[in-house]
Amino acid sequence: IAINLGDDSLNLSAALLLQETYARQRTDGGLIPADAPAVKIIVIIKDEETKKIVKALDNSAIIPYAAMSDVFKLDNIINWKIDKAGEFLHASYESVNYINKHPETESDLLELLNQGISSYAAQSELNKRSSRAAAIHSKYKLSDIGIDVKNSHLFSEATEKLLEEANSTMLRCEHDRWNVFQMLDGWEAWDRNRLSPGKHKDNSAKLHAYLAEFNELMSIAQEIYGDNENPIAYDQIMVGSARFTFDYAENGYPDEEKREQLFSLLKEYAKGKKNEKIPS
Repeated sequence: IAINLGDDSLNLSAALLLQETYARQRTDGGLIPADAPAVKIIVIIKDEETKKIVKALDNSAIIPYAAMSDVFKLDNIINWKIDKAGEFLHASYESVNYINKHPETESDLLELLNQGISSYAAQSELNKRSSRAAAIHSKYKLSDIGIDVKNSHLFSEATEKLLEEANSTMLRCEHDRWNVFQMLDGWEAWDRNRLSPGKHKDNSAKLHAYLAEFNELMSIAQEIYGDNENPIAYDQIMVGSARFTFDYAENGYPDEEKREQLFSLLKEYAKGKKNEKIPS
């Protein structure tokens, strides 16, 4: 849990109250099961003196950070598997970009994934944080629709049915997550009346055309690129390849059969076939 209310004192008070509430409810008869793991609360504290107070509390449940942008830095990630999961999502995205540019490619997916993983190492810290955040949220989105990423029947017909039924909802959820992530980093929506043809973001001004409602994405892309851009493809990759992502984080590369499944999936995304099932 991360708390950032814009004021150090408010943040600390909220963290202490939250911890107290959690402890009170973590009982056999409370809202939180008694055997639930202890809560970890990230609290944004900018003032150095206030940080000293937090450390003096000797409270391992409350962890002070200087800014929200620090939270997803690799050095602060306790479980390295989060970074591995982010690495794989980025590699999947890069694979779709390659397939888009080479639609008739017969390249082995392992070769494409290796290229994507190599490029991940050279990404900016912001891009890495974005991939890690997407990985974390993918796991919870799958859990919400009843898919356990550690389940051995991950690729069963029942799983595919759940994903198919929840496809539109999960895509919208992923886009909302991305919107919030970008805004927390200072990005703003690009006024549609001032868009530049062939350009959907301005890095120096931190303006992004796709910071918009999910239903508006395709029409915005058409204004900028005609029919040559599919902004929903990113959301599709984050949702569709999540199962393989956590398999990779746990065990390394998916086996050949799973890679074939993933390659078929990525090709569908690259060609935009999945868009037929997205309501306007």
